Amino acid sequence: MATVKFNLRNESIYIRFRVTGLKDGKKTSFVDIDRKLKGYTCSSEVWNMDVTSKKRIRWSEMNGNFDLKVAEIAKELSAIKPHDGLCNDEVNAIIDGILNRERIEKQERIKAELKAKEEEAKRITLHSYLSQFRERERIASMRHKGEVVSEGTRKCWDSAMDMLLSYEKDRKVCMDWSDFTLGWRDDFYAYMEGKGYSHNYCANTITYIHTILRYARREGIEQSSFFASGEFCISTKEVENIYLTEEEINRFLSVDLSSENLKKYDIVRTSSDRLELARDMFMVGIYTAQRYSDYSKLGLKDVYIDEDGLVVRVIQQKTDEEVIIPCSSKLHDILKKYPEGMGSINRYSFTEYIRAIARMAGIDDEVTINGERGPKYNFICTHTARRTGATRMYLLGLAHEDIMSITGHKSVQMLNRYIKAEKRERAKRIREQNPALFA
Repeated sequence: MATVKFNLRNESIYIRFRVTGLKDGKKTSFVDIDRKLKGYTCSSEVWNMDVTSKKRIRWSEMNGNFDLKVAEIAKELSAIKPHDGLCNDEVNAIIDGILNRERIEKQERIKAELKAKEEEAKRITLHSYLSQFRERERIASMRHKGEVVSEGTRKCWDSAMDMLLSYEKDRKVCMDWSDFTLGWRDDFYAYMEGKGYSHNYCANTITYIHTILRYARREGIEQSSFFASGEFCISTKEVENIYLTEEEINRFLSVDLSSENLKKYDIVRTSSDRLELARDMFMVGIYTAQRYSDYSKLGLKDVYIDEDGLVVRVIQQKTDEEVIIPCSSKLHDILKKYPEGMGSINRYSFTEYIRAIARMAGIDDEVTINGERGPKYNFICTHTARRTGATRMYLLGLAHEDIMSITGHKSVQMLNRYIKAEKRERAKRIREQNPALFA
């Protein structure tokens, strides 16, 4: 049987615990403990003197107001039986566990807090990851869709990250991995839309961020469930874009850019030389069907002679792919004026210049583009040259595959988004290409 007794010695409480029973027919003590309960004291005046004259108290006779911890020890030990097989050390461990519970729990809590802080310090935050992602050495070793990441793709990613940082600053928030929810996506879209960006720009920016998050997830970084829901990205819309007809191209080329003529059109914020450079640059874009980032840098230095004649070689900035374009005499005449390249005009000024020239050329038919109505020259932009060039090649009879080898498009579907020929012009092309069929 188990016997629990408490003694008072010099105002310190001691516990005497014994577990006795028969072993081989003899009464045996299996556990025998007599120890001080460290930290527990009691004055002799308060101690229950009525139980025995020796200042001892049995568990069954303990006052209900006796310290709860001492009571818990007594209760635990009273339940121990001889056949439990416990030794003195194990019983002492039970007593210590009860006496030191708060201290042990506090130590464990401190350990858990320190561990959490260490894990947080080791955890890669969104901002630290974005900083790493921007490092060119790292990105240069990354592959996207099976190919080395191009400079153009890197710029798109950088632009998307910059937009995210601007969003945080303006919204006064600090994003983390778990914050990429449906609510965030809709608010981020609304933020960009409020700044005047088009639907497709907003949708592409969200897609670029999704791509960056996908790289992070491959590295084991946990993210919100919405990220993997398939609803994160927003589809782009096919937008209406203008192109210049052959007749409009000729009018654009024939505009008098003299200072006197500029005054007639109240064009005072630029010079004839700047407008001529912009027109040459725009025509190079039409003749090569390249992007502004590529055609604006071309010069005579990019013209080569091969066995079939003159060609222009372009390393496309967006894709890092080389394209070779047959060099027409008109294109060659322009590029001869710029041996080392045409210099640079920022996009905003360039758009302003070519719209001014188009206005002078009378390219002012009323058109409605994406719900907005106005004179055609108001919708001309840097990309109009590329669309015009691709459409012009199509109308002149080039096969889709040949146009793609010049523009760098990977699919006919993507190319068709650039070919903006009117139905009447398409019908004319079909008739000219198949005279016997439509005789």
